[in-house]
Amino acid sequence: MITGISYDFCSGTQSHLCVVQDFSDELREILRSELSKICHGANNATTSISIYSYKATLIEFLKRYNNKKNETKIGMIGELLSHILIFHYLPDIRPASPFFNMEEASIKKGFDLIAINAKDSSYWITEVKSGEIGKSNKVQKVRTLIDLAISDLKKRLPDTDSTIWISAINNVGVSLSAGDPEKEILQKYLNDFWEENQIKENVLKKTNAILVPVLIENTKDPVEFSTVTDKNIKILKKPPFNKHIVFAIQKSTISKIEQFLTSEAIQQ
Repeated sequence: MITGISYDFCSGTQSHLCVVQDFSDELREILRSELSKICHGANNATTSISIYSYKATLIEFLKRYNNKKNETKIGMIGELLSHILIFHYLPDIRPASPFFNMEEASIKKGFDLIAINAKDSSYWITEVKSGEIGKSNKVQKVRTLIDLAISDLKKRLPDTDSTIWISAINNVGVSLSAGDPEKEILQKYLNDFWEENQIKENVLKKTNAILVPVLIENTKDPVEFSTVTDKNIKILKKPPFNKHIVFAIQKSTISKIEQFLTSEAIQQ
């Protein structure tokens, strides 16, 4: 468990809910230790190359972040939280793609995150959808974000364009080391999907997905776990994927994370 975070899960429905009630010192330390791995991929971050250092990564993150619209900033922070929390609370699953777009300093247009289960070498495609409550109530918003994640994957996974798949395979390459047996397995999965798309195979039913709704709303009024489980039970009646996990996150604002990253960049 991470200090300042309440966590609920149901193994039967593979439903999870993290409510970040406090941006604690422990969460700050995790960000310090993991930011370079998250942004560049573990294989790059473990080298001695200075461009992958914590200081350089902070500067690059803020360069990509500061000029974005508020909606995009919320999405970026939601994805950053996903990288931290999913792999803390689901320890068998590890990241196999970086946060940063490798080709340019723009928002990644492919899959938000690719992960692999160390126990059975199964792959997991992750879609993160973040947003403020707006005119909805928190129940409606969380369920809408889950639906958006499903909808986006339904559009993207059958894509015959090679660009998205080349990007995904390259992302795995920078995250997993050359000697990692799961690297070749995962890259083959992705290549096979591209090939199957060319002949109109139904890759959705072969995909394992992690659906991540990130609600930015005052945690003094936290999302009830039943909001996540009830929605997931409905999805399970007609599952769109081979397997899926719903991993919901709630945080009051993005300002404390913004302030932390900015102050760290100045102090380093």
